[in-house]
Amino acid sequence: MSDDSSPASAAARIRKKRWRLIRSLAEDKVALAASIFIAVIVLAGVLAPWLAPHPPSEVSLSDRLVPPVWSGDGTGSFVLGADALGRDVLSRVIYGARVSLLVGFSVVIVAGVFGSAVGLVAGYRGGRVDTVLMRLADAQLAFPGLLLVILIISVIGSSIPVIIGVIAIYGWMIFARLVRGNVLQLREELFIRAAVMAGCGPLRLMRRHLLPNLMAPILTQAMLEFARVILVEASLSYLGLGIQSPNVSWGLMVAENQTYLREGWWTVFFPGLVLAVTVVALNLVASWLRVRSDPQQQQLLAARRRVRTEGVSA
Repeated sequence: MSDDSSPASAAARIRKKRWRLIRSLAEDKVALAASIFIAVIVLAGVLAPWLAPHPPSEVSLSDRLVPPVWSGDGTGSFVLGADALGRDVLSRVIYGARVSLLVGFSVVIVAGVFGSAVGLVAGYRGGRVDTVLMRLADAQLAFPGLLLVILIISVIGSSIPVIIGVIAIYGWMIFARLVRGNVLQLREELFIRAAVMAGCGPLRLMRRHLLPNLMAPILTQAMLEFARVILVEASLSYLGLGIQSPNVSWGLMVAENQTYLREGWWTVFFPGLVLAVTVVALNLVASWLRVRSDPQQQQLLAARRRVRTEGVSA
């Protein structure tokens, strides 16, 4: 007789869940394409020193505004062309992915962990603790977030750690309110009441029973926040308050080359295109995660698959 709680059985269940997740992603062609694009961007950022054909800040005035390789005056040395200082656009786009992903990932981790912890405590404890924490979140949400970020950066200066910290301060409330709302619902479920009656302490209850059931909405919100943070960082860099040279950012590339839009459209088009497609891809993956974690949506998709199968069989 097999033991369902054995390590082998647990590993088998994890493999089965992973296979179902991969199969679900493969069935959604749009989400699959978005996931592949995000994976390519992440790999490009991680492997930037090996993938970029030129150093991102290498200036060559003799190659000023060289067009992309497919243009009549293009050259193979600059596949996507060169900017007004003769810097390779492709290399700068690749290195820009590294900075944008670093800022986005760091902000989501900091804001997600802190905001989720606040929401978990507020939803579980209730009473005055809930009231104080949520009023604090409401007060910060009432203040224009981007204006707050610009104000703080203008006072203390701009650097990558400062940008990460300031944007994280601006975003923790979203995770806190999301987690708190879900905890209020889960708190009334029978398995939570049974755990409390069995003597499960608050910390163990939150860690073993509440948090695992919150991972799906947290991950979905994290993908949405990732896209928002990348846009915020690009906006700050465009305004001159974000990433500064010699670092590279997609928003900074647009700001530096906007005056050369007529003579060198590629210097603005390619970083803007990669930024836009990355944000759209992150939102598409977040939408797939939301549908994947919603039981009602899963039942609807299963019903549609049965209808298609029965139609083909008929």
